[in-house]
Amino acid sequence: MTEVKSKANNKNKEAKPLEDFYGFKVLPVIVKDNIRHFMYMTQHEVRSASDTLPADRTLFLVNLPIDTTDAHLQYLFRSHGSIASIVYHGVTATSVPQHTSSLDSNESTSADGSYTSTLIEDKKAKNKQQYKKRKHQTAQQEEITQMEDSQENKAQLRRILHSGASAHVIFTQAKALSSILAMTRIIRKWEVDEKDIKNVQPLGFQRYMLAFEMSRPDHGELQEQVDSYMMKFKENEYQKERELLQRMNQMDDDGFVVVSRHKKKRNTDGEIQVTATSSVAKDSYDPSKAKKKELVDFYRFQLREKKQNELLELRKRFEEDKVKIDRLKQSRKFRPF
Repeated sequence: MTEVKSKANNKNKEAKPLEDFYGFKVLPVIVKDNIRHFMYMTQHEVRSASDTLPADRTLFLVNLPIDTTDAHLQYLFRSHGSIASIVYHGVTATSVPQHTSSLDSNESTSADGSYTSTLIEDKKAKNKQQYKKRKHQTAQQEEITQMEDSQENKAQLRRILHSGASAHVIFTQAKALSSILAMTRIIRKWEVDEKDIKNVQPLGFQRYMLAFEMSRPDHGELQEQVDSYMMKFKENEYQKERELLQRMNQMDDDGFVVVSRHKKKRNTDGEIQVTATSSVAKDSYDPSKAKKKELVDFYRFQLREKKQNELLELRKRFEEDKVKIDRLKQSRKFRPF
């Protein structure tokens, strides 16, 4: 009797396999303070020809915790095999907004990143100047895109999944998948290996603080970007001046001479740039000559206005003389002759 009871107790102590739920294995994990979170897993099924995931090495996981990272899944399945890659679905944006400049461009990019509209327009363009300008804008746009990509790669926060998110976990060997599907009901904690704790970014208030710091650009990098942009801007301005001087007073193919004028340079504050002049030039400068000359007595209304003004002036003087004569009469010092 004692032997039968011991065998029954051993059978009860044996770990039971995971529960099945509509073709999925229910995998419970302890998240925090004995709080259980249930995930559902099954073998991946290839349903279309475009699906490139290997079915014999891919595990499909549903209802992942929102703080899931690669380190969590690697630690969870560490005893069954190594993970080759993980494909998450429904991941929210984790990039931090950067203070980067952007140029408005009407050029469209294709799937491989090439400027298809630019290539078509370059074939149709007849003017070399338009081709150079478009080529310069394309190079500038590509440089800004590379700058934004480099900064975006630097500014990545910890991935946050939505509730009920899913992922495909690809293992290096097929036996790892079969071993995971045969897992038993034991207590498993949702945690990260000690050596990977430093590499996992924080959550909560610390995550918001990190996002705040990453959204503010470094002063040194910002100054380098400004200096680089200003150097290229000046180089572009000098290039325009050289091209303008080359085109000046030159006859084109149709026999026309392009007449161009020089614009006054302005400072960054909008004021006209003032250059020093010699003392001789200052002495010879006459402001009256610089004024715009107007045509006098050319139109009829100008003549009429001139005559009216003269009559008004005469009447004004006549009234002033009458007042003066009356004043002298009152003083009895009036001597007409």
